Amino acid sequence: DWFAVGDYKKLPNEVDGMLIRFVGENQWKSCPITFIEGFEFEQGYLFTLKVRIVHLANPPQDSYDVRYILVSLVSKTKVEL
Repeated sequence: DWFAVGDYKKLPNEVDGMLIRFVGENQWKSCPITFIEGFEFEQGYLFTLKVRIVHLANPPQDSYDVRYILVSLVSKTKVEL
């Protein structure tokens, strides 16, 4: 699957976050900057990533039921803040 990673955002509890969406979707979602394993977010850039999605059989109750793992960085484009 392909992700677009956009802008930096402060999430509740002062957690650093980023905006993501699947390529082809219009709506951005916020998530922690550690959401995609192996990816290091850099403010001021728009990224397109190829990720592997792993569905967890028994996820922790206070966490996501999937893991997103970076497969490759497809593009990195400088954006005006």
